[in-house]
Amino acid sequence: MSTPPRPTPSSGSTKKAAQPITPITTPVRVFTGHEDTLKAVAVLPDKARMVTSSADKTLRLWDLENGVSLKKMKGHRKSARAVAVSRDGRLIASGDEDGELIAWDGNTGKSLRRITEWTTNATLHKEINSLDFSPNGAELAVGSEDMTKLWSTKTWQLQGTIEHKYPNHVNCVQYSPSGKLLAIATFREVQIWNPRTTQGSEKDRLLAWTPDGTRLLSAGYDRDPTIRVWDSSTWKQVCHPWKVDDYMFDPIEAIAVNPNSTLVACAYSNFVYLWRFSDKQIIAKFSTTANCATFSTDGKHIFGGCYDGTISQWAVPGLPGDMSGQETINLNSSLPRSDHLHDAQIQNLRPKYVGAPPETERLIWKVIDAQLEDTPLCLLNTLTGRLCNREAQINAFGTSAEYKQLWSLPADLRMDRIKEVVGMYFRYVMLSHRWEGKEPLLQDIQDKVVYDLNALDGIAKLQSFCKIAHYVTQLHMFPPSSKSGALANSAWNTRGWTVPEFLAPKVILFYQQDWTLYLDDNSPNHKDSAAIMRELEDATGIDAPALVAFQPGMGGAREKLRWASTRVTTRPEDIAYSLFGIFGVHLPIIYGEKKHNALGRLLQEIVARSGDVSALDWVGKSSEFNSCLPADITSYQDPPCILSSPSERRIQTLISSLQNTVVIESASKLYTMLDSLSSPRFANCRLHLPCIVFPVTDIRRRQGEEEETYGVKADGLHDLLITTEDKLIPFSHSRPIRQTFLLVRPWNRDLLDLPDYTDDSLNVDDSPLLESPLQGSPRSSHELGDSEAHSRALRLIARLGQQFSAILLVQHRSGEYKRIASDHDIIVQVKDMASMPDITEIRTLEIL
Repeated sequence: MSTPPRPTPSSGSTKKAAQPITPITTPVRVFTGHEDTLKAVAVLPDKARMVTSSADKTLRLWDLENGVSLKKMKGHRKSARAVAVSRDGRLIASGDEDGELIAWDGNTGKSLRRITEWTTNATLHKEINSLDFSPNGAELAVGSEDMTKLWSTKTWQLQGTIEHKYPNHVNCVQYSPSGKLLAIATFREVQIWNPRTTQGSEKDRLLAWTPDGTRLLSAGYDRDPTIRVWDSSTWKQVCHPWKVDDYMFDPIEAIAVNPNSTLVACAYSNFVYLWRFSDKQIIAKFSTTANCATFSTDGKHIFGGCYDGTISQWAVPGLPGDMSGQETINLNSSLPRSDHLHDAQIQNLRPKYVGAPPETERLIWKVIDAQLEDTPLCLLNTLTGRLCNREAQINAFGTSAEYKQLWSLPADLRMDRIKEVVGMYFRYVMLSHRWEGKEPLLQDIQDKVVYDLNALDGIAKLQSFCKIAHYVTQLHMFPPSSKSGALANSAWNTRGWTVPEFLAPKVILFYQQDWTLYLDDNSPNHKDSAAIMRELEDATGIDAPALVAFQPGMGGAREKLRWASTRVTTRPEDIAYSLFGIFGVHLPIIYGEKKHNALGRLLQEIVARSGDVSALDWVGKSSEFNSCLPADITSYQDPPCILSSPSERRIQTLISSLQNTVVIESASKLYTMLDSLSSPRFANCRLHLPCIVFPVTDIRRRQGEEEETYGVKADGLHDLLITTEDKLIPFSHSRPIRQTFLLVRPWNRDLLDLPDYTDDSLNVDDSPLLESPLQGSPRSSHELGDSEAHSRALRLIARLGQQFSAILLVQHRSGEYKRIASDHDIIVQVKDMASMPDITEIRTLEIL
């Protein structure tokens, strides 16, 4: 394999004179528990936990909110030198100085697989120095003394080996964010595999990619405390190296890039240095003996693992511009929440103005913190046409007349008036539009006046948006001279990201391309326009109350999935990402992953957090993520399977008949068993589903059918037909097969008919008391309680006896089950309602 010439720095870079930096000596928190030197630290994507490895041979899972150790993970026999977390947080991997590799469950911290010379025929790793999961989680790269190994995380079989000639041992391995490249820092060079090799800086030992994958940072070895930045398209340095220290020659222990690619943390010689990416200046340094470091997932904190076995948490004192954006023009820069900052840092960041009473100032900043929590980090100032970051917005408010007017407010009006003034001052407008042709990017307007740019393509649209944005809260654009119906027929109405964009705002205005109001409707909020909301309701299938007063959350999951089922996005995985805000979930965005994986992660979160099994109600093809989930959002296009429910009168009639044919004790036992079932949960893409099980006893293919249609018999159910693309092996009592088929009813706690005490509108005195059809004289409270329990049990039997939508499962040799997808809903009904307490089988099945 040939090696390209050694890269050289690009010309034209100059270094500004560094200003003295006072070390920050007090961390926000110190985590204690390890008994020896910290070797590695990683934050999990759930933002709530951290995992560390130590020379004390253990790993620990930590709660980031309260600083306690959640689990001590034992298993290594030597110093645990390396740790890595998969991008979805489902797996943790660790390696020790003896070459032993252990895979752990990211949710529970339980050991899943140990790879040693006794468990694999492959040559055992020598001392493991570095680990990294591929972005899709399918592979784990393991860097040891003289080779890099690639392991499958599904089978834990060796997929490939990259050998490095002595003394070229591996110090660090890092997948690019896309997963297409693997960077390996060895003793002699940096290698880039795809599958070619590219030489980097001699003896660089540490690596870190920027989140967008356009830059790779490498850090110098002994006697070379230098950080180099490489362009991943040319593999040339994009600027002069960053020299950490001109006089000391200690090795750099760790480097990390924040999520916005704006800051770099570097652990070196009793400090963690914080560099600003834009001008390569050190803006802070934290006094700590860290030999490993990483940023929090939101970039607001740095965690440093120290030689004394502790982990220090430091607040980032200032955040530069965020270069992210999705179909809206929000270009962001951040100031950390002030309640997370050290008092001295707050005083440096907040403007000081003599005259504001301390209590009033405290209230003002409290309101500002709350207001800015969900506000874009950087905005275009429509007056000046320049980008305005968070710090500039706050400083401008501190010098404004509005701020000074708040000083003299009477106590009884103070809080309401502060909220009103702050809300008005920091309000912003968002343009929702479909990207077409050349749209402006951050670099096109950075340090420029938007109004001075050539009015071409997207720049002209941006200029017009800024001019009119003084008067509106959100804009959507449609062709000029639009008549009623243009909104429904607009291409904008087919895009995935526009769903949260028109649901989230409280105030919305629709504009035509000539910047006149849609339908000439001059009302201050088009969400108050019955005509426009009716048109939008007809076009989207979203009912008017949700359009006008949408609240994110897990409620109505199946209906929300249907909203997005006909939408399209440029990047396939974006259709899932666009729903994160609608469901109120915080999951990592991993561009480059397959769309079924992105959708699977979202659906997994919905089912696990809400217990709502309606997300399993779909027809189409199964996902590779989990067979109980669909491969595509279009599987939710048909309305959910809603079968007619019997009237209350019919239920009471059924209860009366059941009391003469059902043993009350059996019915109560069934009720108790179902009431005690846990919610469905996911672990490592496996669904643990509580359900009512009906074993299949007979499958026969229907002759003459064009589709694959099968007649199916199951214990306790009426016979039915199932159409599927899967080839099923016919069997019967006389022709048995080894495979086990089940028809299952996913358990839904709504069938218990219990009051929802999470509903604030439900008064305790209004809790429903079920009428008992049992006859008798007045009873004691104990007898009344038994009567109500019996009535609930019989009501449950009556409900279970109605038609329901079932799932067909087939068992694998390993014992787990897999869903057989159907082209139509599988509607079934029990044969004998009265026999249900005796024949009902309740299980929690593990489904792949």
